[in-house]
Amino acid sequence: MKRPLFILATLALLVSAYLVFNHYSGQIPVCSNSGCETVLTSKYSELFGIPTALFGLIYDLGLVVLLASLVLGFKIKIILAKFYIFIGLVVTLGLIYLQSAVIGAFCAWCTTHALLIIALSLISVYGLSKEK
Repeated sequence: MKRPLFILATLALLVSAYLVFNHYSGQIPVCSNSGCETVLTSKYSELFGIPTALFGLIYDLGLVVLLASLVLGFKIKIILAKFYIFIGLVVTLGLIYLQSAVIGAFCAWCTTHALLIIALSLISVYGLSKEK
């Protein structure tokens, strides 16, 4: 189960990288609706002047490194991976709440990232439980 988690984390990393690139290049990502512009230009798109997507990129990079270490057989406690994934899930659920209840719009890229993290979380509950 480590490889599917690694693949999902890598996809999440690519989505975050795309959002960070767009932020710093001053572009709005290609999106199927106007939700991306609404979300990515809202006051919640930054925290302490740092783009939320950059926090996601840093988190995703850490997750990819952690899961790559597991895939390669390094001795890492499974509970550490589960805790790290849980932190991502909590933040993701908070960001989904912001989009739906506060901002009133959904960014397709942000939602894609959220779905990847949720899938990762669900798979890790079962998949990493089977690991020693």
